[in-house]
Amino acid sequence: HLLDDASAVLLLNLALSDRVDLVLTMRDGEVVPEPVTLLWRDQMVTRVDLTSLSSEDMADLVDEVLSGGIDGGARQALIAAAGGNLLYLRELILGLIDSGALSRERGHWELRGSISAPPRLAELVEQRLASLSQPARQLLNALALGEPFSAQRVRQGGTWPLAEELIAAGIVELVEDGSRRQLRSAHPMYVEVARSTMPDDRRCQILDDLADALEDQGCRRRDDSRRLAAWRLDAGRQADPDVLVNAAREARWANDLTMCERFARAALDHAELTEQTRSAAVHLLGSVLDDAGRSAEAEALLSTHEPGVTDETERTMLALARASNLFRGLGRTDEALAVLDAAEASVSSPGLLTEIAARRALFAVFSGNLIEAIDLTS
Repeated sequence: HLLDDASAVLLLNLALSDRVDLVLTMRDGEVVPEPVTLLWRDQMVTRVDLTSLSSEDMADLVDEVLSGGIDGGARQALIAAAGGNLLYLRELILGLIDSGALSRERGHWELRGSISAPPRLAELVEQRLASLSQPARQLLNALALGEPFSAQRVRQGGTWPLAEELIAAGIVELVEDGSRRQLRSAHPMYVEVARSTMPDDRRCQILDDLADALEDQGCRRRDDSRRLAAWRLDAGRQADPDVLVNAAREARWANDLTMCERFARAALDHAELTEQTRSAAVHLLGSVLDDAGRSAEAEALLSTHEPGVTDETERTMLALARASNLFRGLGRTDEALAVLDAAEASVSSPGLLTEIAARRALFAVFSGNLIEAIDLTS
């Protein structure tokens, strides 16, 4: 596909002469000279369409190349970043070794930090993207920061011809997601390079535009709050505190503790919060810190906010989280029980009193006081 017309004609004549054996490679989505097309169309050569390598094949290859073994998480990260492309895998491994991000420690390969495209790989990908028109590249930049895109909304926005250009070039795929059709990058390195080469001011503008569009339509899907909150924060802006709390909750359900902490802290950075929003953010952040083994931080946070909450439901939820952290994370059983005592004295709801009793019973079980646990639950 890189041959000029004269060279393509020469290639065709060589094939017709039957005096040479030809092995040719051609990349999907490229405009090919007509004589090259004739080669396979008229069966002068056999065409073999190569698919991406499977994850299993890529794993075998990584293990073969990186002798001595590699951490499972690092292996999976390399496979995901390469996306089945053997050339990209090669350049990733060589580049990461050169930079020191992938190194052999005590005979075992380890990856430090996240994977980014090494310079040689970025150049290869940029060559692939160079044929795009400027408007199509702008759509790719937006997709890199906000994928997946709804195909319907792209059509409604009048940019479908640009999407078709990206699809024809093999840069973007149209995929089915249940009843929805969505645009996604055909390879993770395309969006990685697009993100890494984007000017900061352009990145912030795209993120703001994405957030504005999502706010206009409303957060209706499961992860919309997470996307909206991340776009606002990544653009260096403040997000609505209720959106941040919902985003933290979604991240918690997805077991993404890092993002849950980020969203909850961002919510608490707001100067003016309703008691319900503040309590929810504190509860989420305290629970994440507890789960991450940062129990002292969790106690400092919860002990500051829990006693002053006036709503009995919100205070009980914080008290339960604080007591659990004291009991399990810090081993301070007496203080944990004292927190439950104070909470019990301040509420009247039978349901909340049952929650407190259940937590006492749980503590009794783990303390070996089974008779007490039975009494509390009978």
